[in-house]
Amino acid sequence: MKFTVSVPSWRRLKGKAEDRVSQVRLEREIRDLQEEIDLQMQMVGEIMYAAHRGSPAESEDIQRILEYVDGLYEEMEAHLEEILPAAGLNGAE
Repeated sequence: MKFTVSVPSWRRLKGKAEDRVSQVRLEREIRDLQEEIDLQMQMVGEIMYAAHRGSPAESEDIQRILEYVDGLYEEMEAHLEEILPAAGLNGAE
C-alpha cells in the first residue's frame, strides 16, 4: 500500500507537530518552575520552624526567597497564558 501526502497536508501536519512540541516544552518548563517554587517554599518553612525553635531568622532572607518565588509565579503564569489559548481555553468559562 502506498501512502502519499499532499504538500498542503504535509505543511499542516508539520505545523501541528511543531505546535505540540512547543506546548510540551512549555508544560515541562511549568513543571520545573513549580518544582523550584516548592523547594523555595520548603526553605521558607524550614527557616520559620528554626525560628520557632529559637534559631535566629533573618527576615531579609525570607523576603528575598519570597520575592524570588513571586518572579517564578509570574513566569509560570506567562507560560500558562501561552498554553491556554493553544488548548482552546480562554479562562472565560
